[in-house]
Amino acid sequence: MSDGEWDIPELRELLQEILLEYTTFDNFKVEHEFPRVGHKVLMLNARRLEREHGLPRKVLLAMEDVTEKSFD
Repeated sequence: MSDGEWDIPELRELLQEILLEYTTFDNFKVEHEFPRVGHKVLMLNARRLEREHGLPRKVLLAMEDVTEKSFD
């Protein structure tokens, strides 16, 4: 379980915009101290997926771990 570490207000707002307004985002940086894996720096990209009529909207969220790159 995530225990709320992914409850990031700015990220939540961006994801809601994608669902409601069909926007996208690229290279949203998340830097966080995760309980099990330690300090991580992630770059996120997101797109809304097309859906069939009557099905819930979905978002494709891609994550890249750039922790090592961020300390170079």
